[in-house]
Amino acid sequence: MARIRTCKPEFYVDSTLGELGHVVRDFYRSTWNFFDDYGRAPLDPKSLAVSIYPYEKRMGPKKVSDMILELIQVGRFILYEIDGRHFLQIPNWHHQRIDRPSTERIKHPDNGNIINDIKDARIILDDYSMSPRSVGRYQVGRYQVSNIVEETSTVEMEILECWKEHHQIPKAQLTPGRQREIRARLKDGYDVEQIKLAIIGCRASKHHMGDNDRKTIYNELSKHILHKDKIDAHIVRGERVAEGWEKGRVG
Repeated sequence: MARIRTCKPEFYVDSTLGELGHVVRDFYRSTWNFFDDYGRAPLDPKSLAVSIYPYEKRMGPKKVSDMILELIQVGRFILYEIDGRHFLQIPNWHHQRIDRPSTERIKHPDNGNIINDIKDARIILDDYSMSPRSVGRYQVGRYQVSNIVEETSTVEMEILECWKEHHQIPKAQLTPGRQREIRARLKDGYDVEQIKLAIIGCRASKHHMGDNDRKTIYNELSKHILHKDKIDAHIVRGERVAEGWEKGRVG
């Protein structure tokens, strides 16, 4: 639901936003109406495109994603992930006066869940803007807009559930990027059991589970496990883990 937000005069002389151009600056200001009382919102370029530009075809989800990325790069948005879902936070939200804030429904970002790598942010934004997946329906004037949800298979859900169980992410969802990587690896000739071994292998990697210089967990199904350049190493590690389980059962 859209909300009334205030805009102070100094907003228009912000040099950082000025360098991005008036289109990005005005888009940024418009997004405030669709963020909650804590300056947070689910990442959803499609919803923002429909809500802010209902009559401008050129301002579609891809253009909105590009502008979001520009605003992330200059620190006006923080992109972060919780339980497989991605959100945006406006860092300096204190400029909005909220007399009676609503219940806090979206958790705040912290050092462990912020997406700092711009390349990763680009991949995530492309997933949300280019896939036919949608997070819901949107009402624009007299028109109701509904995006198509891409059909999922039993095999895809089986792989997703394996990842959720072994990596303890019970609320994770089948995002467009995850679905695309699952389908790509199946098309490459990997079977379901091999993909499950890759999931197990990643879980057994100390480096991927946070024992690294950044103290960051790298276990995203699409880019850290099923990526075409990484899956084989995870499968090998997963096979070793499975062999250990088998020896334990035999013993």
